[in-house]
Amino acid sequence: MQTFNISGQGFGHSRRDIYRASVGGERCPEITWVSAELIICSGIRMTQWSSGAVEVELSSNQSMSAQLLQRYGAPRVTAVQPDSAGVTGGVRHAILCADCGEAFVDVINVTIGGKTCENVTVESSQGGGLPLTINCDSPPGAGASQSVEVKTRGYRTSLANTRFSYVAPTVTSISPAEMLTGTISYNVTVYGSNLGAAQSDVEWISIGQQRCNAVLLISSTEATCFDV
Repeated sequence: MQTFNISGQGFGHSRRDIYRASVGGERCPEITWVSAELIICSGIRMTQWSSGAVEVELSSNQSMSAQLLQRYGAPRVTAVQPDSAGVTGGVRHAILCADCGEAFVDVINVTIGGKTCENVTVESSQGGGLPLTINCDSPPGAGASQSVEVKTRGYRTSLANTRFSYVAPTVTSISPAEMLTGTISYNVTVYGSNLGAAQSDVEWISIGQQRCNAVLLISSTEATCFDV
């Protein structure tokens, strides 16, 4: 539910003077009279407005209307710059989002790969249908083709997409680097970059085409491969 402050003139002398009011074609379930210049409309559902009109009708059958609401389509992330980051995240990204509103108050939440993007700021839109620019720091994560999604006022969420990828892992060395063949099993330390941000990021590690029986992620640059 949403509350609107409706400012104007000639709203009468009390609540009895207001017959009804509507926002976006939806009648206000609850009206609070504050003054002849201000009434409060409460209980409006967060839906897509059927019109941009704000209407007030007085008990004297006088009515007033103005096209004040800005209507938006479904939010759409159109670009992410840069469109990748290391698994530890923390990179500042500019996200262009169409129909996401015009200011910071219009943005409820931003996620990358289902994880919250931190330190969100918004560059106010210049209007004219231009996308809103949202800046935030990428969360830790892993994997390619991650969805960048924006939730706006009205609790509308942008469509899923594949506009972001975390950098693929790279192995630079292992220890021990030499092993005897046969029935002996080894625990091997693997060094590299972007190996993962959390244990759940590592599906498997293989050495010489043989998968480790278990893997322990130490950090994004080190992992232990057991019983290879």
